[in-house]
Amino acid sequence: MININDVNFCIHQKTHDYGYATRGYCPEPCTAFTYYLLVQIIVKTIASTGRVGSSVVHLRSVADEDKALALGTLTVFISLFGFIPAPIIMGAIIDSACLVWDETCGVTGNCWLYDSDKFRVIVHLVPGILILVSVIGDIVMFKYSRRLDLYGEKEDDIELNKTDVKEKKDNSTKQTSQLQCEEIKPLKSGQS
Repeated sequence: MININDVNFCIHQKTHDYGYATRGYCPEPCTAFTYYLLVQIIVKTIASTGRVGSSVVHLRSVADEDKALALGTLTVFISLFGFIPAPIIMGAIIDSACLVWDETCGVTGNCWLYDSDKFRVIVHLVPGILILVSVIGDIVMFKYSRRLDLYGEKEDDIELNKTDVKEKKDNSTKQTSQLQCEEIKPLKSGQS
């Protein structure tokens, strides 16, 4: 374990002298923050576009009388496996980048100093991997959702086909009866 007094200073280096140290942390220039922010906005916007589609699939893939139960069950599973354990797991992963822990009376407290490089990798890599797994699931769902009748189009086509068949049957019945009437009329006029 590292003592906080050992790491709480900044060493400034000069090119020709030995350099010097000051109390506090060294400034870390961040010249790519604007690019980072732009990439994050684009990625989060694209990632959130799948939510509407998945909601439509959830609602359209169950019968009308089961939609309330399906939404309730979905909310329970998302809460149980997503919202409850995620902060606990992510907190443990972030704490693995801690260099200096607060210790009072032998009890470990909060983290005082994180390893910046390890913290940066952890905060971006773990959610990135989880998003990749989610995107793979979305691709599989997209592949198999083509079989679902999401917008009632197949039912409409079936009803249209039934209507067309019925109309054709009615038309053929009318044509048959008209032909029979036309055949009967000449016979009656020829007999008289």
